[in-house]
Order: sequence, then C-alpha cells, then structure tokens
Amino acid sequence: MDHEIAFAKAGGLDYWAFLLYEEGSSMSEGLDLYLSSKKKSDMPFCAIAGPDIFGGARQFGARMQRVVKLIGEPSNRTVCGGRPLLFLFDVTDDWVNAWGGSSMRSARR
Repeated sequence: MDHEIAFAKAGGLDYWAFLLYEEGSSMSEGLDLYLSSKKKSDMPFCAIAGPDIFGGARQFGARMQRVVKLIGEPSNRTVCGGRPLLFLFDVTDDWVNAWGGSSMRSARR
C-alpha cells in the first residue's frame, strides 16, 4: 500500500475515495490497508457511502459511528475550511424514513 500511495502522489492525485462496504468484508480490504499504512498522510482519503451502508433505523446509530470515526481520521480529506469530505449517493426519502427520520420533502416545507 505504501507504494500505491507513492504512485498516486507522484501521479498528481489529490486524494483517494473509498466505497464503503460492511466492516470485515473482503471488499473493505483496500481501505483497511490504507488505514494501516504509515504513509497514509501522504495521500488523503474520503469515503463514498450508499444508503445501504447505514442499515435500517436499528443499525443506523452503530453504523454511523464507523463513518464518524473515518471522517475523524487525520488523513481524511477536508474541504471548505476543514469540513470532512464524504460522498453520499442515492439517498431517497425511503432511505431517510428507514433511518427513522422524516422525508426530505417534509423538511423542505
């Protein structure tokens, strides 16, 4: 992973974005290797989260803790004066309701 980080930096990348999978999944191995690297500060990262990574209302709190931990990593990419960068995709009212919140349409009224 240290070599990959050096190559990415030499190639002019600003940061890496890792798609989040369940903890312990073999698909999370790249992120795990990155987080264990002593060179991670040379290449910031951010997470990409789909709604499924948060589970339903019962799992939301525990799964959100993982995301909070990741955006708190010193090597997490920040923007706009230090705000952590996190990409979310495909968030719909159905997902927000499943997490125990109110729909986005209701919040806009």
